[in-house]
Amino acid sequence: MDVRRDEPLIRVEAVTKEYVMGGEVLRALNGVSLTVGYGEFVTIIGPSGSGKSTLMNILGCLDTPTSGKYWLEGVEVNRLRDSRLAEIRNRKIGFIFQNFNLLPNLTALENVELPLIYRGMRSAERRERAVEALRKVGLGDRMRHRPPELSGGQQQRVAIARALAGDPPFCSATSRRARWIRRRAGKCCGSCRI
Repeated sequence: MDVRRDEPLIRVEAVTKEYVMGGEVLRALNGVSLTVGYGEFVTIIGPSGSGKSTLMNILGCLDTPTSGKYWLEGVEVNRLRDSRLAEIRNRKIGFIFQNFNLLPNLTALENVELPLIYRGMRSAERRERAVEALRKVGLGDRMRHRPPELSGGQQQRVAIARALAGDPPFCSATSRRARWIRRRAGKCCGSCRI
């Protein structure tokens, strides 16, 4: 897929999301529009139930809007098939989950390599990227440890390294993870645009 830098990284127009609950229609998003350029750091804030998670799920290609349009790097993703959305999630979006989602039987290094395996990346390149990402988040000496052998903060950094190892144009994180990335963006993110 060709990246058109004349387009914004993210463009959302009049997005709505509705859920049917108990026979009643609940509108979680009501005509949301936004544009995010390359290199911009955006925070979505609001009270509980205001649609933040719903919007993040749409931006992360985990859900689709009821109406409206969403473009990621110039591609209208809300019209794509599930297989194409899975490819976009793997190559274009770095997810930093609130509960880390690390596999306890894998080492930190193997956890960071996992999404790169799904990309079909060669072993040597995959290992090099994972090692570099872990070093950038200060875990060069903990690569061979499994999640139960790491502190909560170290597990968080493994999750961040995993999201950044593939050099995605878009990173999605909860507020606590986003603050960590923003404070250290110059050190650990390299060319990752958040």
